[in-house]
Amino acid sequence: MAISSGVDVKTLSSMLGHYSAGFTLDTYTHVTNDMQRGAAEKIGGFMEPATATTTSEPPDLPEESRCKIVPFEKVG
Repeated sequence: MAISSGVDVKTLSSMLGHYSAGFTLDTYTHVTNDMQRGAAEKIGGFMEPATATTTSEPPDLPEESRCKIVPFEKVG
């Protein structure tokens, strides 16, 4: 409850007499659906602009600038 209320994990660990904050987290925390949903919203918030396409497709090149396809039988 202390962690979900915003108490710093390092401070809580010290108050409980634990040797590390990792031990406190491993012992007293678990992932809830609300936590997963909140994380997904935060990740989506910064991923959406990063993955949005803002550039248009390059224009088609003129016919004379395009690569020519030559059948293998006609090479050499």
